[in-house]
Amino acid sequence: MRVKNLAVPFFGVLLFFVSLGAHASLLYQISGKGIEQPSYLLGTMHVLCERDFKIDERVLGALDNTNQLVLELDLADMVVAQQLQSSVRQPGGPYLKKHLTDTQFNEVDQALQQITGVSLSYFEELRPFVISNMVVTHYLNCRQLASYEGFLLQQAKRTGKDVIGLESVADQIGIFDQIPLSEQSTWLWQMIAESEQSNEELQQMKELFLKEDVEQLYQLIVTQQEFTNYSSILLDERNRNWVEILPPLMAEQPSFIAVGAGHLGGPQGVIALLRAAGYTVQPVTDSGAAD
Repeated sequence: MRVKNLAVPFFGVLLFFVSLGAHASLLYQISGKGIEQPSYLLGTMHVLCERDFKIDERVLGALDNTNQLVLELDLADMVVAQQLQSSVRQPGGPYLKKHLTDTQFNEVDQALQQITGVSLSYFEELRPFVISNMVVTHYLNCRQLASYEGFLLQQAKRTGKDVIGLESVADQIGIFDQIPLSEQSTWLWQMIAESEQSNEELQQMKELFLKEDVEQLYQLIVTQQEFTNYSSILLDERNRNWVEILPPLMAEQPSFIAVGAGHLGGPQGVIALLRAAGYTVQPVTDSGAAD
């Protein structure tokens, strides 16, 4: 698997995902344990082509029936936006020449010139996942990008909903600071060196997401050879932290929670952890009912 950075949580990208037999869904209703009104959990794909973007009546209905929007980051907060902007550079950069061979570096340079029209020297102080984001966006082959988080933020603003972030920018940056730059640099090069395979795998992930086959998508992500070393910090620890934060939010008022879909599945996924904590978590079907 050579799209490692497609499976990691970073600001503009990425993907994470559980299905229950025939009831495949990206949307789940959360009830029980003293919650007077249900909350909802949506798995998203952070960046998608506009042609593939869809928000159906299930999601719109759940959004209308909740009072606050909960995202990984509070992207409505201008301070958060400024922190994101200021954190895109890698301390100690440029770094790629330190961790790639001359041949590998030249391959990355040529690819970035084809994608952006600008030499790698313009980008090489950016964090590796930021450069990878450019490559992923190119592989999506979109005329126009769309964002679930962007749409949800617009709806929250229109209806006066509060927006709450589960993490800070420092939390998310800290995840990448735990992964050696040498590995992040190699992942970037591999994504480019094996571009045909990377593109095929990205399209496979996208199709599984569009089919709402989140179990297969989760398995595709977590079985990546590179991913196995960091699944705890990329998924499990974050999921456990979120499930500590969510109960008082849901008890206070019905909440619409949207996170990368890969966080939903697996034994340490948000769905399993909420159920273990005593909540009823049911997929919402096409009919709009929780099964």
